[in-house]
Amino acid sequence: MKITNLDKFQRQLEQARHVFSSLDGNIASLQFDPQDPASVKLAISRMETAIDQKVAPYRQNPLVCGMANELKKQYRAEIAKLVEDERAKLS
Repeated sequence: MKITNLDKFQRQLEQARHVFSSLDGNIASLQFDPQDPASVKLAISRMETAIDQKVAPYRQNPLVCGMANELKKQYRAEIAKLVEDERAKLS
């Protein structure tokens, strides 16, 4: 007897493992001016695009999509913190 839902879940886990591995390390090199909102917005967009490109083959996998969304959220917060810190130094 074959358990199809288990097979599907195992395939999703394997895909997620592959994506985790590909996202480990440098995802994108970003340069931006913390004083320029357009520059910050462009950096965030480039970061999100880099993540989207890495997960594109697994777009239908809900585990991968959830992980990608959380990763983007985390990087947006990190960029916002860098901007805040740099602006505080200049004040």
